[in-house]
Amino acid sequence: MPQVTIRNFGTAIIVAILIGLLNATIGFLIRLPMNILTLGILSFVVRLVVTAIVIKIVDKIIGGFEVKGFMPALVMAVAMALAGTLIDRAFADNDTARIETTNQRID
Repeated sequence: MPQVTIRNFGTAIIVAILIGLLNATIGFLIRLPMNILTLGILSFVVRLVVTAIVIKIVDKIIGGFEVKGFMPALVMAVAMALAGTLIDRAFADNDTARIETTNQRID
């Protein structure tokens, strides 16, 4: 994306770690009241918006990382959510197959 600039691979690794840490701490503290307010109905949308906010916070903290605008941050959040979903499903399929195999042996 032309609106996102990352200086080098080391910066990308630092950005990824920082986004993960901030999303787990500050992101949780922001998501919790928003999910309570929306009764959890908009949980996915809340998660995307909060992740985009975290990306913009990291943009301000790290010098070699720049995101020009909120929409590119939101697109990055959507891409991260899709990647996470695909990874979760890939590992869940393996776990389900192991559980079914184990159940067949017991029966």
